[in-house]
Amino acid sequence: MVRYCDYTDWKRGEKKVVSGYLCDEYKAPNVGDKTYSIFKAEQKDGAELLYIGTASADGSGKTPSQRHKKYEPLPFFKR
Repeated sequence: MVRYCDYTDWKRGEKKVVSGYLCDEYKAPNVGDKTYSIFKAEQKDGAELLYIGTASADGSGKTPSQRHKKYEPLPFFKR
């Protein structure tokens, strides 16, 4: 890639802070920003799954009253 998250000098294994940058279609939150979300844990076929909320027209996550209302389609964590 030539440019990602406003950086053009990525190197393999190098960590970069991307807070506040646009990475593909996702804008990483600024340092200190809060996101009000939801979580769901479930068991399916012997696996433990954890789903996290995602922003939508119904809930941006910017304030407690705008808490996320929908979940990401794929689990964030599976064990």
